[in-house]
Amino acid sequence: MRLLLIPLTVMVLAVSANGHSWPVWPDSSYHQIMQLYGLCFTGETENSVTGLHNGIDIVVPVGTTVYALESGYVKAVLTLSDQDPLLGAAYWRVVIGDSAGTQPCDGWMYAHILESSISVEIGDWVDAGDSIAVVVSWYDETYPSHLHLSEVNFYGNDENWTDWRNWGFIGNPLDEIDNVNDTINPIIENAYNNQLLAFCSNETSDYFDEGEALSGDVDIITRAYDNHNWFAWKNNPYIIEYSIGGDSAIPWTNSIRFSQNFGSYYDYAMYNYVFYKDDNICNTFNDIPNNGQKFYFIVTNTDGDTITETSDMQYSWQTANFHNGAHVVRIRACDRSGNCDLDSMTVKVRNYFDLSGHID
Repeated sequence: MRLLLIPLTVMVLAVSANGHSWPVWPDSSYHQIMQLYGLCFTGETENSVTGLHNGIDIVVPVGTTVYALESGYVKAVLTLSDQDPLLGAAYWRVVIGDSAGTQPCDGWMYAHILESSISVEIGDWVDAGDSIAVVVSWYDETYPSHLHLSEVNFYGNDENWTDWRNWGFIGNPLDEIDNVNDTINPIIENAYNNQLLAFCSNETSDYFDEGEALSGDVDIITRAYDNHNWFAWKNNPYIIEYSIGGDSAIPWTNSIRFSQNFGSYYDYAMYNYVFYKDDNICNTFNDIPNNGQKFYFIVTNTDGDTITETSDMQYSWQTANFHNGAHVVRIRACDRSGNCDLDSMTVKVRNYFDLSGHID
């Protein structure tokens, strides 16, 4: 069963209270984003999720002017690859923070800009809307030119912004931008052969066969993707939620929400296997140039709040707390603009013993 739904709660979330404009022209509601916040990076085999995308990549032509979203002081101007001229040319970036000096503060990072076009220096004051630089051509022709935008703060101890590995990535830029016009629903796909969802024993690769009754502590896995006006590649949804109906019930529960602070370059990889399932059955794979993209999300890795922690991996559907019999598992995937896809399947629970009486 498949329904399209726009929940009121998500529509409320889609309104930015900060009023930031887009950092590229035209400053409109329509922009193509080819990689969203939280998109995973992987190798070519299972168990190879290597990191999470720490910003959004806005697809724009080479030479597009980049403007400051917010007023502030220039904290850093650098490239991530000084030793490789080809990579180094594509990885120049500017950080503008909300206070002067070298002390920690929040700011914005604008990356993949042409070095010779950078019009600011460390310590300069920049007004919102001022020109910073222009977008550079990408070194790999399989990738279009784009502006990488991240919300950052300083995460180190030496109060020196020149070491990019100490920058923290503190949220999803789409949460801070107004006029995010995306009318395309995410898509929930079959996760296990012809079955909508996959089920395995908690934190294992011991899967229940298609149609098999469930028992014990079970992880629920969904496969889903989203597009933000860019159709060449798939992306991750912004929110995934689940509920379980039947004689017992779990109400709609926040499972995955790509809006939180991921920490520094050293830290954000810790969330890989909380969000994504990656094994020989549910092999999360992000081969972008060949569009070989499959994203499997563990919806039961949550304590129900909106913050993901590594401790959330202990959570699961504890089927022993449910009557033996049929239960409906519902999955909802939504984007930042409130477009949603909802689907459900009926599963059977069969433990060695059956609970009696009514279960709340």
